[in-house]
Amino acid sequence: MGYLFAQDDDYGYLIAVNNTQSTYSAQLYLEGPGLLEAVGSGSVSVPVMFESRNITMSESSPGHWTISDSFGPFGVHVYRLYAVPAAQQCGDLATTYPERDLDNNCYVNFADFVMLAGNWLKCSDPADNDCE
Repeated sequence: MGYLFAQDDDYGYLIAVNNTQSTYSAQLYLEGPGLLEAVGSGSVSVPVMFESRNITMSESSPGHWTISDSFGPFGVHVYRLYAVPAAQQCGDLATTYPERDLDNNCYVNFADFVMLAGNWLKCSDPADNDCE
């Protein structure tokens, strides 16, 4: 069993894969920053993408959720867990930072320049023997 969590601009997804030739029943345990903010507490109905069904995601303890599901051989399920809430302030789950905002404070300013200058001409090329 393998899994991947992904998020685009609109939704958060869980992709789970049964990488065996057998039918498999699984309990998937979820937790993470922003999940409570996006999902809320209790139980929610979660669509299984590319299938015409929903599954229940239940809060097993505060900030922790469980999904129980069965997978056919080499089955892949994509769960759409939540809609990404619009950012209300800098640092919220859906914050889009300006390009070159190195310290993620929602501004490109002198602090970002200091970070860039502090690494100026530093080398991280493993093929370069003169690299420090």
